[in-house]
Amino acid sequence: MSISFDKLVAEELEAEKKIEEAKRKAQEIIEKAKQKAQEILDKKKIEKRVEQYVKEQEELAKETAEKIKADLEKKAQEILEKGKTRVDDAAKVLVEEVIKFD
Repeated sequence: MSISFDKLVAEELEAEKKIEEAKRKAQEIIEKAKQKAQEILDKKKIEKRVEQYVKEQEELAKETAEKIKADLEKKAQEILEKGKTRVDDAAKVLVEEVIKFD
């Protein structure tokens, strides 16, 4: 039950190849992780993302404010129109009452 020397050498070479491949893959993973960490920690990128977010939120707030303003102006106009109609109606009633007494 002896294993031949050639087979042992071949298995050792195969094991070394697998180890080298595993080391290479591990190194790639480490490098990718370092790059990702650097991207996350890069202050300029963070600052740029924050500025972009703030700009987007400001635009959204401005649009919302403009919509609210337009709605309020529309409601104010409706109130004025209703008020004018009521004043006109009241004036008509008053004129009719005055005419009754003449």
